[in-house]
Amino acid sequence: MLLIKLLIKISFVTLISRILGFIRDIMILRIFGVNWMLDAFLVAFKLPNLFRKIFSDGIISQIFIPILTKYKNSNDIINIHNFISYVFGLFIILLLVVTLITIFFMPKIITIIAPGFVKNDYIFSLTIKLSRIIFPYIILILFITFTSTILNVWGYKIISSTTSIFFNISIIIFTPLLSSLFNLSIFGLAWSVIIGGIIQLCYQFIFLKKINMLIIPRFNFNYIKLFNLFHNTSAFIIINFIGQIINIINTMFASFFMTGSLSWIYYADRIVELPSGLLITSLNTILLPILSYSFITNDISSYIKQLNWGIKLCFIFVIPSSVALVILSYPIVITLFQYNDFSRYGIYMIQKLLIIYSIGLIGLVLTKLLTISFYSCNNTKVLVKISIIIVILTQIMNVLFVHIFSNLGLSISNTISYYIQAILLYLYLLKNRLLLFHYSIISFLFKIIVSVLVMSFVLIKLLSLMPNWDSISIFYRLIRILLLAMLGAIVYFFTLWITRLKIKEIFYFYYNF
Repeated sequence: MLLIKLLIKISFVTLISRILGFIRDIMILRIFGVNWMLDAFLVAFKLPNLFRKIFSDGIISQIFIPILTKYKNSNDIINIHNFISYVFGLFIILLLVVTLITIFFMPKIITIIAPGFVKNDYIFSLTIKLSRIIFPYIILILFITFTSTILNVWGYKIISSTTSIFFNISIIIFTPLLSSLFNLSIFGLAWSVIIGGIIQLCYQFIFLKKINMLIIPRFNFNYIKLFNLFHNTSAFIIINFIGQIINIINTMFASFFMTGSLSWIYYADRIVELPSGLLITSLNTILLPILSYSFITNDISSYIKQLNWGIKLCFIFVIPSSVALVILSYPIVITLFQYNDFSRYGIYMIQKLLIIYSIGLIGLVLTKLLTISFYSCNNTKVLVKISIIIVILTQIMNVLFVHIFSNLGLSISNTISYYIQAILLYLYLLKNRLLLFHYSIISFLFKIIVSVLVMSFVLIKLLSLMPNWDSISIFYRLIRILLLAMLGAIVYFFTLWITRLKIKEIFYFYYNF
């Protein structure tokens, strides 16, 4: 199969989801503004997302793809059905227990993750109430991720990528409708999250039934594979938990800053997620199954080729995206957020945060990509060690940079930590011959850098010729941004063609799986 073809399809679906996500966020900003209510919601929404990244992404996306790939290759339908049924049953029990305990201890949990809220009883109380509504979403998230994994392994990669579209649409539709039913409209947003999760799950059930994988959950704790699963799962939970410690501590720090700090960080991060999410989501969906298959079949030569393909693809798309976001940071921010009572200082802070996150974009994407390779061969010990090193280094940098740069310091330390982590992962893969360095990569990167410099010159020149962005409507700002992005992309790829970069070899990369 032609990998770039599949990548484009998944990226297109992800792009639609991201655009809807921006529409969702802008709608939320228009309805609620940047204030203590939105900060309370973002903390409440962060909690299930933290659990998702610790439990859902780690256990399901990374562990089950290699296991299900092996089962699929064996073509043993009875064992496949038993495995899925018992895992579903196990998840139901574990998630109900975790959810009930978390809801009960929610005041203590909020005190830990947002200690700055404790000094204001009203914000603290609202955050607890919103968290208790939203947290059960973790149950839906986990089942959505597991069903997406099954669909992914059985070849329904596009379907598994479209579920977030339904979530964003449901938020856009139900938030205005439900908000009018509550004294505090923010509760309508919280309940629309739950409705969105239910719609996502029901959508995937249709396709599970189509491939005969819509299995009734059963409970069998004597099932030997569940014990093996627990053993594998514990290591992945530790890895993901260590990785999320940075997010938890950043939230703790940000809760002490002025009102709006959490919102500024959230919106800057959302902008950077557009290019990073497109590539990370697509590569994770494509590469993890094929890398797992190559490792299981001991085809290390194919494994290296596939991983090299992913790295080169990252460089081609992420380096220009990173530079373009820095150059266009101000136009992007005022286009998306300059309306109603959004302050000039808020615009300024989001722009600064966006620049910092954009500089770290290359390190972020490389880290995520290289981590996929470790998951594909179940190498958890090294990931744990590297994750611990990164957490320690990040907190040392936090103490230093927050003192100097205030809330911008959190983003600076995150950016530096991504590059350190990417370098450590890369060096380990090189040492263990799961990745090979070739001097042609220097020429490859040089041509990309030259093309990016030409693109940057054109973008900066065009920006200098354009009149003040503040004096035109949002519609014309959007038109300008799109035109600049298109012209920048054309100049970049045209320069790549002039430098004779062999893009065709990357775009026409095939795999048999």
